[in-house]
Amino acid sequence: AQERAASDLLSGRFAVVMDTAAAAPRLTLTRSDGTRLIFGGTPTATTRYGGPGQTLLIEVAADTVPCVSDPTRRCLQIREQTQAGQPATHDWQPFEGTIEGFEHEDGIRNLLRVTRDPAGTDPNAKQVYVLDQMIEASS
Repeated sequence: AQERAASDLLSGRFAVVMDTAAAAPRLTLTRSDGTRLIFGGTPTATTRYGGPGQTLLIEVAADTVPCVSDPTRRCLQIREQTQAGQPATHDWQPFEGTIEGFEHEDGIRNLLRVTRDPAGTDPNAKQVYVLDQMIEASS
């Protein structure tokens, strides 16, 4: 029944309006009988941060460590990987930021493909990490 209703709703000719001026794009389809369908978009990281960013492979250690800036908080430990999946460095680095779209689970080591973007136009702006794909998870 839902498929039939969707098919009926999407049949016919539409006037199409794409609004990209707002922070979130919006597509409006208007049928000749006045029925409107509105679809809201979500800006990608490329749109939010102004470029494609740098793609990296990073390994996230199974256990967290005290953060450098505030030892009462726990931070991830990460190390970059080469494209061949080998550690670029053997030393783990405490990571005080977050990885958008990634939730760390204690005891689970992860290999992630992420994009790293500057958080603004200021050269001293903090880097933003966005999960692209979880490649591996193991305990």
